[in-house]
Amino acid sequence: MVLLLLLLVVSLNQEGLYLQQVKLGFDDPDGALSDWNNRHDTLCEWSGIKCDLETYSVDLSNANIVGPFHTIICRLPNLTNLSLSNNYINSSLPDDISACEKLQHLDLSENYLVGPIPTMIANITTLRSLVLSRNNFSDDIPESFGRFQRLEELAPIGNLLNGTIPSVLVNFFTLRVLNLAYNPFTPSQIPSDIGNFTNLEFLCLTQSNLVSQIQVKFQRTCVPWGR
Repeated sequence: MVLLLLLLVVSLNQEGLYLQQVKLGFDDPDGALSDWNNRHDTLCEWSGIKCDLETYSVDLSNANIVGPFHTIICRLPNLTNLSLSNNYINSSLPDDISACEKLQHLDLSENYLVGPIPTMIANITTLRSLVLSRNNFSDDIPESFGRFQRLEELAPIGNLLNGTIPSVLVNFFTLRVLNLAYNPFTPSQIPSDIGNFTNLEFLCLTQSNLVSQIQVKFQRTCVPWGR
């Protein structure tokens, strides 16, 4: 039992060190991460960190932090939820984000990320929600997305995606929400087989150059740009 407790302390300390390295990689003008220090017995007491049994959630939404995405956060062995929404996360999203191999929900919306969506993100086969809205991602939706096995929400709204829609989208039988609005995609139709998705509840293609025969069947009111 003593050995088990010692191992647990070492584990917590190591995970705390990972997060402190993440903190050092950000500019934090409002001090949102000021309590990420060793004065607490556990990192579960730090702002934005939620611990639930053996899993971690990190929610730094609206923290006004500035800097690139630091994949060292993926070293948290049981990180299931990560939100950095509405910050100043910039540069490109690195391929080794796939190291966040247990993520179920990833929200990077309303930041300043650029470049293509990394193909390796599809290696996170546990992902259920991928929200990339209001960044500056460009190029295509990767063909590798066909590897997702549990994805329920795909929302790259308001980016600069300008390619075509990959045919692998027809493999997303678990998809409930597909929002491709406000992107300059190559004018085309989305695969009609998406209409066979029994779980699909919401489809939005507003100002995306995309059309679909199934849009009326599934579309609820798309959220107007700017809200």
